[in-house]
Amino acid sequence: MPIEKDKPVPGERLAAAGEGWRAVEVICDAGPEDRPFEEAHEDLSVSAVLDGVFAYRSGLGRALMTPGSLLLGNPGGAYRCSHEACRGDRCLSFQFSAELVEETVADFGRLRRPTFSRPRLPPVAARTGRLHAARQLAGGKLKGLSAEALALDLLGAAFSGEDGVEPAVTSRDERRIAAVLDHMHAHHDEQLSLGDLARLVGLGRHQFLRVFRRVVGQPPHAYLIGYRLARAAAALEAGGGRVIDIALDNGFYDLSEFTRRFRAAFGRPPAAFRNRAG
Repeated sequence: MPIEKDKPVPGERLAAAGEGWRAVEVICDAGPEDRPFEEAHEDLSVSAVLDGVFAYRSGLGRALMTPGSLLLGNPGGAYRCSHEACRGDRCLSFQFSAELVEETVADFGRLRRPTFSRPRLPPVAARTGRLHAARQLAGGKLKGLSAEALALDLLGAAFSGEDGVEPAVTSRDERRIAAVLDHMHAHHDEQLSLGDLARLVGLGRHQFLRVFRRVVGQPPHAYLIGYRLARAAAALEAGGGRVIDIALDNGFYDLSEFTRRFRAAFGRPPAAFRNRAG
């Protein structure tokens, strides 16, 4: 179940939510003349700093937050933010349930406590794509599997501290993912979640995401979009049905999104593709 909050807080907007996580856009307009005050993290959180520069102090230490930084917070941990030189900031705060945190930490066998020991991860080039994805999510352009994958990616990155080299693919990994792919193919027109797919093969969501990427070479949502588009193209070539019906039959419930993705993949919109194929 998504993490729920009793009532909205000024300056905060729920951007997305899923099973055991939510993403909240937090906008602050404080400046150097404003006195910082103490707050507390309700849940374990990983916040992507999108804009602004500010100082963050918590029981984990003090760090300067800049765009691309990941601000780390433990549940119940008190903290203060101050804007000593610049005014305002904007963050996308991912907040996680204890169950999801424990599930993710179990994927890193060397870790013993499901809490952070430092206040931030600094900006690095390897996370530039994730920061861009966080901006897209805050702007309403990233949803569903893609949004959940980003949340789990950031949680895993915060605990690993690096994007390390993945271990080799095993035959067991291949068997697991083959079963998942079979399910995805059979239900490609449905709304699928990482949790449902992971449970098919008895894995936690973060571990499943890593294994899927190792085996297939791309995340589940990207694979599913490609599979749906390929099936739609085959249907258009066969000349059957209206474009909107073909879109719906292949899991695209927004015709404009289907047209945009199809054009990007095949170089022309669906109707023109069918006419040329005919």
